[in-house]
Amino acid sequence: MYKLSRVMLIGAAALLVYSNVVLCLIGGWPGWIVLGLLLGVAFKRKGRILSAMGTACWASEEELRRAGMLGARHGLILGRLGAAGRNIFSRLRALLNGKLPDKEACEQFIARKEGELVRLPQAIHTSVFAPTGVGKGVSCVIPFLLTCDESCVVIDYKGELASLTAEARRRMGQEIVVLDPFKVVTQ
Repeated sequence: MYKLSRVMLIGAAALLVYSNVVLCLIGGWPGWIVLGLLLGVAFKRKGRILSAMGTACWASEEELRRAGMLGARHGLILGRLGAAGRNIFSRLRALLNGKLPDKEACEQFIARKEGELVRLPQAIHTSVFAPTGVGKGVSCVIPFLLTCDESCVVIDYKGELASLTAEARRRMGQEIVVLDPFKVVTQ
């Protein structure tokens, strides 16, 4: 099964390279420009270039670690770090490595490994604004309430957060006080 998957992935990568070369030959100079842009993205410089548009960029793993955002045991969960060192060339190298078993080569090419949690450990007050139904609760508030062992004041008009996290916070040793004048949560 994995042998077939590996052969198919190698074929897909070869087809991608072949199609780009054909695009360059048939398309003339626009094709070469497209290939140049693709190679430029693939071999992007690590250094930062100053420009009139500013120097904003994504933080590197080192910068996140220096800021205390990786390996933190508490704080607002912002997301998960991607698998380190898993650019397309290292993935292809793993796929073409004959010493690796087929299953491991396919798994390294697909790179399903999850990275470390990125947290904001110094956040004191947090407010999250977004339209209804975009996942503020399930992606930000509930994970924070389930993992934070510090005291929290939560304003929850519908009572969903209290019903989902109260028992877990009670097990952490927190005292839970629910003010429910209209009996939304408490019956």
